[in-house]
Amino acid sequence: MGYIVGKQRVRDSLYVLLQHAQEAGEITKKRREYLLKQCEQLAQELVLLLNHKQSTSLSMADHKRILNTISYVVLQGLEEMEERSLQELEIDACFERGLLVLQDKEQQTRNLLNQLRRNRLPFCNERYNSVMEEQIPHYLEQLSTYEGILYYSHTTEDLDYPLVDGIPLFHDMYHLDGMDLVLYYMERFALEHTFCEYFREELPEFLRRYELQKGVTVEYLGLNLCELLWYQCFASLMLFQQPSLLLAEQDVKRLRALLRHCSLQEAVGQVNHAIAVRIGKSVADYLTLFEEQLQAQLQVFTEDAYALLVYEEAVDDRFVIDLTQGEDEETFLALLEEVEKYTCLQDKIQYVRSQKISAYDLIDLLENAVFMNEEYDAYYEQMSLEEIAVLLKLLHPAGGNFHEAWKLDDADLSEIEQEQEWQSRFIHHIRQRSQKEREMLCELLNKLRIRS
Repeated sequence: MGYIVGKQRVRDSLYVLLQHAQEAGEITKKRREYLLKQCEQLAQELVLLLNHKQSTSLSMADHKRILNTISYVVLQGLEEMEERSLQELEIDACFERGLLVLQDKEQQTRNLLNQLRRNRLPFCNERYNSVMEEQIPHYLEQLSTYEGILYYSHTTEDLDYPLVDGIPLFHDMYHLDGMDLVLYYMERFALEHTFCEYFREELPEFLRRYELQKGVTVEYLGLNLCELLWYQCFASLMLFQQPSLLLAEQDVKRLRALLRHCSLQEAVGQVNHAIAVRIGKSVADYLTLFEEQLQAQLQVFTEDAYALLVYEEAVDDRFVIDLTQGEDEETFLALLEEVEKYTCLQDKIQYVRSQKISAYDLIDLLENAVFMNEEYDAYYEQMSLEEIAVLLKLLHPAGGNFHEAWKLDDADLSEIEQEQEWQSRFIHHIRQRSQKEREMLCELLNKLRIRS
């Protein structure tokens, strides 16, 4: 698909424009008042439209909405009638011309939406789906209602699937509103989508690796897929002269070493040139707008271990633990009953440790208060660092996500649930471990992978 981004129209007000024209001597005060009178007459017609010709009364909010609509539509028409001076302008004619312009933009938006839906990506993301199935369709449906003309000038949709440069409404980054904002957003979204479509076959595997590496699901993340894939494409083109998403851990190390001895500006330029040849010039031209932003991220990547890229990690089997699920309820209750028979603490600890129970069953035992007070401390003292690491991983599954290394400092430990006594005693025990043991535990946690 050969999408392009259309001309950006800076938001302004017709009424401010007329005031400035009078102050600059381009029109007289009488001429300005005449044009404003035409706007007033048009506003009365729109009041009747809004009220289904039943009343001329209107709330202040609706009156402001009508004035904004007139300003918005007339300015659209004025752009198409640049040869006509304000001395010759008739508001009604300019308004009608503006409506034609907006109807054309509406149709462009509908066409883009239909094309995107036909080529939707295997990307299970809430915001991505919402833009294509809820937000844009809802806005277009509003334009088809009886008073649809009043929706051209403003949109209440979030447009919260971020583009490479962010979320338009949140940052007010384009200084646009209404139909102009929606179309401009969709044109950019379509260009980014075209880039992502090139990697359709590799995308499911890439997303699987992303979720595995980051420890999260992409469904609820506010991430921009285009930028994410651009870095992968950049790495592949630099290393193999072929655009691809799938990298190995060794590839990332090679790329970092390579970039430390070359010009990032030239490298980004070369990659965008290759994208123009393989994917399309309009896509490459769009991505070129963000070269400084992309270079800045690459600069950080070259200087430290910043996890910019997604790759297939080289897994050391020594740090992979296969956890079995807990026992069935009947078997577990029998185990619990047996543990509770012991009155001697050391005998109880020895029995629990001799059963070779899964970590899930251990947590269930602890939650059933098989120990009390200092008894927890005595049990934790006999646990190995490997056992503590597994328990920590299960107690705090968010730890180490997005390649944030475990530190086990106060900030890390404060995030771990400590509502039950066994939990608070467990965290207290970790705090009491020696500095060397805690460093060893962090190293183990950062390498440990649990398969269940």
